[in-house]
Amino acid sequence: MAAGKGNSNRDFLTSNEVVEKLGISKSTLYAYVSRGLIRSEPDPDSPRSRRYRADDVDRLMNRQKMRSDPEHASSTALDWGSPVLESGISVISDERLAYRGQDAVRLAREHTFEEVTALLWTGSLDADLPEPDATTAQVRDELVRQSSVLVTSLEPTARMQMLLPVLEQRDPRSFDFRPESVQRAGRGVLQLATACLTHTEGNSGIARTLQAHWAPGNPEAARLIDTALILSADHELNISTFTVRCIASARTPLYSAVTGGVSAMRGQKHGGATRQAEAMLDEVGSPDRAYDVLRNRLQRGEALAGFGHRLYPSGDPRGAALLEAIADSNVDAGESLELVQAVSSAANELQGASPTLDIALVTLSRVLDQPAGTAEAIMTLGRMSGWIAHAIEEYERDQLIRPRARASDSSQEG
Repeated sequence: MAAGKGNSNRDFLTSNEVVEKLGISKSTLYAYVSRGLIRSEPDPDSPRSRRYRADDVDRLMNRQKMRSDPEHASSTALDWGSPVLESGISVISDERLAYRGQDAVRLAREHTFEEVTALLWTGSLDADLPEPDATTAQVRDELVRQSSVLVTSLEPTARMQMLLPVLEQRDPRSFDFRPESVQRAGRGVLQLATACLTHTEGNSGIARTLQAHWAPGNPEAARLIDTALILSADHELNISTFTVRCIASARTPLYSAVTGGVSAMRGQKHGGATRQAEAMLDEVGSPDRAYDVLRNRLQRGEALAGFGHRLYPSGDPRGAALLEAIADSNVDAGESLELVQAVSSAANELQGASPTLDIALVTLSRVLDQPAGTAEAIMTLGRMSGWIAHAIEEYERDQLIRPRARASDSSQEG
């Protein structure tokens, strides 16, 4: 977004720019502000004036365009555009993420990952989810014990990609799409994914299993891991979730659908963004270097990895909640938390950007003294809960996702 004249913050526009872009009068602009459609605040460069959120203006412009041009609506729907599928699983509204209508941050503070998984899959926090059948559990444990040197040398998410198809082939009920059967398979998927992070079978709850492997002397770390998994569990129709839904809509077994989600999650513009955040923190190195390093990155045209989210202009509530939980816990966060706090302060001063879930997961990984790539693995494991919920919803919907293509200029040649 371009900066307004006399407005040094590119995230805001002047009133003249807003009325020109929307083709409205100033009285209509003020009505939009009073209705909460456009947020405004005093302009620090001109105290007697106000400035207006450019993203709110862009959103209204898109609505105008969609009403007058349906083809535009369909062409932009896949680029942070209007919703393309109905779902009761999660929604982001007024910069608040809710799972089944319940605030995700509150759920992360008060419940376990297993309870929130039950909510996502069934609509109830108290639901008893079926255990994996004996064959699936046996195969899962066998895969953990007998994984080759090649498999164990892979990063956790790559292990998931390799082992999930094996589990599908060995599960005689992989083509049973009834909700209870998918839930049973889903429990096996989550347990296998956990084993890919720990190389152990573990049956004491996912967060507790991870804590026993990563921080055996600090049981309080399990609460932080639960928080991270819950905040990662779902996020509307992000690219990995949409991938899972597309695959599931073809009535493909859950294991293959989740494998597709893992593949999408590893992308640089999705879960792989945690690796960019890890690299940026490595570049900063110490709190006293934060401002200079981030300023130099901006001068080079590089993004501040892990800061600023398009769906949360005022700040990602997931990132804030996880960082707050780390700071308030008795787990020794030490230099890792000090570093990210200094980087967050610099990012806010330089760009008005707040920390996202990505940088918070990286911070947790560092606090637990885990290697690079662990943040991506935590996000992937947490998001599997949401993927499985979406797959269940898609199997029940039983309608193939099959959009049409619009011819491009090059397709008309010849």
